[in-house]
Amino acid sequence: MEEFNILTDFYFPIQEQEKLYNSNAYKNLKNNNIDTAELEGDEPDKDAGEIVFDDKAKMSEGENDIFLKDVYDFAFKDLPRDTLISIIRGGTNAFQFVNNLTSAVGINPNDTNISINKKLDKIKTDLDKAEKDSPLVSKLLAVVAQDAAYTYPIYKKLKSAGIPQSYRMPLAFGVGGALAFDKDKSLFVDSASMRGLKNYIGVAPDTPIEEMYDKGVQALEFGAFGKFFDTIINGVKVVKNIPPEQVKQTALSLGGAAAITAAVDKVSDNQQNNIISKVTENK
Repeated sequence: MEEFNILTDFYFPIQEQEKLYNSNAYKNLKNNNIDTAELEGDEPDKDAGEIVFDDKAKMSEGENDIFLKDVYDFAFKDLPRDTLISIIRGGTNAFQFVNNLTSAVGINPNDTNISINKKLDKIKTDLDKAEKDSPLVSKLLAVVAQDAAYTYPIYKKLKSAGIPQSYRMPLAFGVGGALAFDKDKSLFVDSASMRGLKNYIGVAPDTPIEEMYDKGVQALEFGAFGKFFDTIINGVKVVKNIPPEQVKQTALSLGGAAAITAAVDKVSDNQQNNIISKVTENK
């Protein structure tokens, strides 16, 4: 067994790290929202980058349709019913948007499970038949659009980074809601932060809660997502409590569910490619 040397294996590396963090080069990169991965000797994550928000911007009609469909599919089709009812009865910050959606369509947390299930079945049926300008769709759209200037750009970034739908939806709304409250203009996600989030989401579902929390601290606390630590931890914990076979089915169903409005059906592939990557200016 190799002998541990406190100077070469512990003290000197810490000194070198502190020297790097205090250097002008490192500080300049940080101050200008430039990734420090290469300076630190790490491989840059291709999904790192700045997420810019504009609370005066407005999503296009097509973006609204696509995003609303994704939100609807996640909340009313992809989430296992027992998980959805549990969220309705007492959700975390990351799932507050689900509570807002179900409340908007008349579901009361104090209803019995049988009553909630009946209402959810009816809502699914009604939405599959709904016209774009129906009161039901309008209510859901109002909830989705509330912080969309923040949630949608985060959702797009997480989607492009390959974060599974079961995680990116609650994280987009949880983090986006916090940023909307603070009126932040941007969020810079460096390589270490993006890699940390990916690694944390990849933690085995049966990991003990204490160990999961420790891994979350290691992966997230000191990076771009540090200020949203509790929101992310709680959101990930909910998803990891879903039986693996149900999470797999959810992942397979994404993007394949029926459109919730006629308008979504009419959005062509070209429109999706052209408009999903930008937020149009409010006219």
